[in-house]
Amino acid sequence: VHSHVRALAFGQPEQFERFLGYYVAAFHVALAKYSLGHSIRLYEETDRTVWLYPTDESRGDATYIFRHEDIGFIPHARRLPMLREQFAKSGWIAEDVLHDVESTEPIFFDSLTLIVMPDWHRGRVALLGDACGCLTLAAGQGSHMAMAGAYVLARELDRGADHQTAFEAYQNFLKPHVARKQRDAARFASLIVPSVRSHPILRRLALRLIFSAPAIKYAMRFFGTRSVLPADA
Repeated sequence: VHSHVRALAFGQPEQFERFLGYYVAAFHVALAKYSLGHSIRLYEETDRTVWLYPTDESRGDATYIFRHEDIGFIPHARRLPMLREQFAKSGWIAEDVLHDVESTEPIFFDSLTLIVMPDWHRGRVALLGDACGCLTLAAGQGSHMAMAGAYVLARELDRGADHQTAFEAYQNFLKPHVARKQRDAARFASLIVPSVRSHPILRRLALRLIFSAPAIKYAMRFFGTRSVLPADA
């Protein structure tokens, strides 16, 4: 998302960024004292959501998502204090978990921001992955698209055409898939965190339906279990 190569070749990032209205933080956390078992736990309030993923008997991963205006990059020293501010007086164990986090714990912290570009290449520079088509976690499949893009670009260059022709073929093949997933992300983002206007009961029913046994195969199509590459690629 914050590509220095893109900035050098294409200019300021603001022209390509589409902020979805949320920030996300993820980190490792000690969960033993909370007795969560092995199930993923979700807690939500208006404008903020917490996901906890136990990885063993004592540790787990936490994801905190909250609605906020775009304030750009959050320095490392500001991340934990900002999370504690945003989730102050929250229910369940959401606030307690943050107080258990050590100040030295590495925290991934970024905005949910799409990268939308008219072209992915300029001169002898071609961009890949989040640098040219970030999907955000609202859509999933970002790693898939990045690897598929690298494969397609390498394939086109290997076919012996000049780099410009290879870059065009790579973009023409992958860009429509990325654009479709970005539209999905913009729609699904409103389901991630409840708003004042959203109905909590309907949201929970929708999420349970999406991840129920009958619907899970269709949900996995949305989150990217199928390759965008043809079988003979």
